[in-house]
Amino acid sequence: MEESLKQLSGTTIEIREGSITFTREDKTYAWWRERLDRDKDGILCPEIGQHMLNIAQSFTRKNDKGQIVSKYNMFMTNLSPNPRSSQGLKKQKYKKYLINHLNKNKEALLKFKDKEVLVYIAVYLRPKKAETQDIDNFSKVILDALKEFIGDDSKVNTLIMKKYKLENYPKEDLSFLEQVVILVTDPKASSTLSEVI
Repeated sequence: MEESLKQLSGTTIEIREGSITFTREDKTYAWWRERLDRDKDGILCPEIGQHMLNIAQSFTRKNDKGQIVSKYNMFMTNLSPNPRSSQGLKKQKYKKYLINHLNKNKEALLKFKDKEVLVYIAVYLRPKKAETQDIDNFSKVILDALKEFIGDDSKVNTLIMKKYKLENYPKEDLSFLEQVVILVTDPKASSTLSEVI
């Protein structure tokens, strides 16, 4: 028996006073198919949103005053892995896309400039691509793009990569759902991260 397809809806993300809240909207009309660019736009599906939320929450603690504070400096983002752009000139186009995206968060990334870092890369792909694509095809171009902000990749003390399958979604939405999550943080955070990935 075939499993039913997952329904997508919009998600509102609210960040306030050290807490992150994801609220799902009751909209199932697939407006993204008409308005978004399949090569560079994405939709945050529930499992990616939950994955990012779990990481963000594991990196916080309560201080003596009961305030939520960060355990480690961190930068986390999600964007299209653009799996169709993995070779030659397409790879350079994807690197430029990554740099443009990361440049929007330049200040957060510059905190890591020339320091030892842990980089975590989670790649979410449609099942067939997850089974056939080498994950290291993504790491090289991502590390090259990060170099513009954090310095030489010889400072990457720890690199953790994981590949996930996006299963049971409508085929026409998979190009929007395929994403990469990038986390840059202190190498001391490796044990905390390993508890949630």
